[in-house]
Amino acid sequence: MQGIVNVYKEKGWTSFDVVNKLKRVYNTGKIGHLGTLDPMAEGVLPIAVGKATKLFDLYLKKTKTYLAEFTFGYETDTLDAEGEIIKKTDSLPTVDKLRKALVGFVGKINQVPPQYSAVKINGQRAYDLARKNIDFEISAKEVTIFSFELNEVCGENTYTFLIECSAGTYIRSLARDLAESVGSLATMTKLTRLRSGEFRLEDSRKIEEVVQNPESALMQLESIFKDLEKIEFCGEIAKKIQNGVKVSVGGTYDADLKAIYIEGRFFAIGKIKEGRLNILVRLSEGE
Repeated sequence: MQGIVNVYKEKGWTSFDVVNKLKRVYNTGKIGHLGTLDPMAEGVLPIAVGKATKLFDLYLKKTKTYLAEFTFGYETDTLDAEGEIIKKTDSLPTVDKLRKALVGFVGKINQVPPQYSAVKINGQRAYDLARKNIDFEISAKEVTIFSFELNEVCGENTYTFLIECSAGTYIRSLARDLAESVGSLATMTKLTRLRSGEFRLEDSRKIEEVVQNPESALMQLESIFKDLEKIEFCGEIAKKIQNGVKVSVGGTYDADLKAIYIEGRFFAIGKIKEGRLNILVRLSEGE
């Protein structure tokens, strides 16, 4: 059994909780999520089952879309609503000031992850060091913000933002940095992941739905990648590909991902580079 379950993770569940639950549902240890979602967050959490777990590295690069709520006027130690308030301010931004500031965050930016994060510092998780009150610094890393829009005014000093970003972006850090850019403080008070790669909120299923009908919830890999250009191989060249040989491919192809088929069976995800087939993720024996 293999495929991906587009889970709607509810608040309070950790990503590990979801994986653990579905291990029992699908009776397999070969299972994992394709991108962590914090316990206070909700929304799309793709869970890979069987050989689909090989897609992890591929999904590390997938873009994400979030609906985030930021409340201005204070900051917590975790930068979200579950932390302790450590700073307060009376300096509060207007809607116009926020909209003008958002422009400066679109594109490639350097972002410092939160102190309470899974980033490793000399082999230890940052959140473990933070909980022990050990002083440490986290290096900034480059992420890409494709769009950052003020979506709605929700209440006093509280706004929602629609954010499309590269994998690895910390939305809590965006709240902190946006507030700093307008001379204020902010904390992320809600977060919903609307999209992760090809997986969207409207197609996701809550855990109880998956438990009730696990087979229908499991999306087959062939259907997930149905929009990729399909390249099929047969005969001797197919055998070479199965044996790991990089073969030459005739024709003109772009640099996008391809769905590779062997004798009519979905075999792998690959790319054509300089006229040669490069297998990125092998998903079947093609037999």
